[in-house]
Amino acid sequence: VVEKRIYHDGAFCTARFVDREHIRQGSPLPGPAVITQYDTTTFVPAGYVVTIDTYGNLIAEAQSEH
Repeated sequence: VVEKRIYHDGAFCTARFVDREHIRQGSPLPGPAVITQYDTTTFVPAGYVVTIDTYGNLIAEAQSEH
């Protein structure tokens, strides 16, 4: 995991850059994050969390506000 500054939604922020191969089922990845793999890149904005389901799909969901 590498952290880099990115520009999103009118401001700079720090995002984690993660290789898709390193995301494991049951390990949530909160945004902001950039998921890289050989054929695509997935951006996860702040306020969302990504998990991997039993079929290997990335599932992004809005985090609930408490």
